[in-house]
Amino acid sequence: MFVRAFDPHTKQYYKSMVYALVDSGCFEQAVLYHPGLDSFVLLYHLAPGSMAPQYEAIQSDRAGWVDGPADALALLKAAPTREHGAAPVNSLRGWPEVVADTAFLQALLRTGFVPREKTAIPLRRPADEALWNYVRTQGDADSLMRQFAGFHDATLDRLFYKERYGVRQLTVRFDNPGWCGTLDLCFEGTLALHLEPAGENRSRELLEACLLVRDETVFWADAALTEEDPAACRNHIKALNLKWRKAERT
Repeated sequence: MFVRAFDPHTKQYYKSMVYALVDSGCFEQAVLYHPGLDSFVLLYHLAPGSMAPQYEAIQSDRAGWVDGPADALALLKAAPTREHGAAPVNSLRGWPEVVADTAFLQALLRTGFVPREKTAIPLRRPADEALWNYVRTQGDADSLMRQFAGFHDATLDRLFYKERYGVRQLTVRFDNPGWCGTLDLCFEGTLALHLEPAGENRSRELLEACLLVRDETVFWADAALTEEDPAACRNHIKALNLKWRKAERT
């Protein structure tokens, strides 16, 4: 499971694998790695006092997760927390090395964070990184734009959207045989899609495009923009994450 999270103290966003989920529903908390603090943190899904999510799903895959054993749950129920007395821990699931480390989880419940140097829990990355190129920074976005000639003369050939709980995935195929070949863009945690196909009297080929990375989101549009402006383009896509790869033309 991979998410975009919000730090309520610095008001900044970051991305993290989810190492475990403590409780569920309105009480759900996630064990995340905060790169700015170089620490593991325990973050409520919904901000206290509001329904605003403090982390949003990019990928929901939980393959390899296990449920916490009963003895661990018993210890966590009795653990003091940073907010009040005993913790209302009714469920625990995550990576085996995390749910088995009761001392680590007790420390998270007590203080809300554990420096990485204080634990042996390894950092994890998305399992499909060997298959896709992840766009994490504006530098990554600029590199893709250079490799694909800024989408000049590219055509949008197909879109496939998939949605279920924790998944809002949009895969878009662009073809540019004269310059760079065929490219698949996979937008995850899709936030917006506006599509205005070319009419009978207009060419399908794009003249230009932009790809912007802001606040751990990505914004693609068929206009040479330097800032996100949906009104200044015909087609645009915004998502929490973007990965891409070359594809075979079909």
